[in-house]
Amino acid sequence: MAIPSRQQQVTKVAEWLEAGAEEGESLDRFSARLVDAFHEMLKSGLKGPTERLETGTAFKSPLSSKPYWVAWQDADKYWLTQADSNYGWLINKGDVFFEVVTPSTAKTGKPGTNKDGWKVDDIVSVFQGSLKYRILAVHDRGVLLDSYPYSNADVMPESNESMAKYYTKES
Repeated sequence: MAIPSRQQQVTKVAEWLEAGAEEGESLDRFSARLVDAFHEMLKSGLKGPTERLETGTAFKSPLSSKPYWVAWQDADKYWLTQADSNYGWLINKGDVFFEVVTPSTAKTGKPGTNKDGWKVDDIVSVFQGSLKYRILAVHDRGVLLDSYPYSNADVMPESNESMAKYYTKES
């Protein structure tokens, strides 16, 4: 992934500022035009967006030096994790974040196994068994939980540390 260097970014922004606002253009409109142009400049150096993100896919983003992994997905959202993340990140599939991602060949951090032994479809409870959850997905340092026995589509990530401290394995 090749985003423009800092110096290239400074040079480009200086050009835009030198050109200035168009006659009669408000400060808000001029600022919005600069921000949009800056985003386009950042995206111009990318090899191209990742077309399909499937569970188990790794990708890179200018926002982090570490690759992200799609650890789980449904029709509307992804659960993204990184090798050192405890909780991961739930994000809508249509988020603008995905405009600047590119494929990665990373191996470290791949979801699917958990160092504390949690497995997909394990049932866990909290509050003396009053609330139950099913594990939908796992990665090395955390899990993704869904209400059990009735899914309410309100999934929530949980760290291994919290799982050991607050949850009891039911099955």
